[in-house]
Amino acid sequence: MTVSHATEPEARAGTIRAHRLWPVLAVCSLCLALLAAAVIAALAVGAVAVPPADVAGILLSKLFPGSVEKTWSAAREAIVWDVRFPRALLAALVGAGLAMTGAALQSVTRNQLADPHLLGISQAPPSARFWHCFIPGCFSVC
Repeated sequence: MTVSHATEPEARAGTIRAHRLWPVLAVCSLCLALLAAAVIAALAVGAVAVPPADVAGILLSKLFPGSVEKTWSAAREAIVWDVRFPRALLAALVGAGLAMTGAALQSVTRNQLADPHLLGISQAPPSARFWHCFIPGCFSVC
């Protein structure tokens, strides 16, 4: 039976990989914390002001039932969970989709400054509007 031991360069390579990994994890953790703070701020601001502590409590109670004692009204819970949270979630998903699209465009063109005008993608909305309004029967209503 043979026992395989890591050689000196392999051991150093593992240390180097681990050494380079922690800044990435730190940046990702910071970005997630900023995203959570932005979502809580977006849910707190509106026609009816809801304190950020109540917003965080409502989110925790909905995501993890029984984890937080309810100290807010049912109206505030409905405002945050039924009205504002779906909008904030959709905004986050749209932003993530646009970021992935931009990253894909930049990687396909191998240009860090690539924009939609580079491939003529920016001409799609006016073209769709033309087809929508000026071709009768093509779409439902103009």
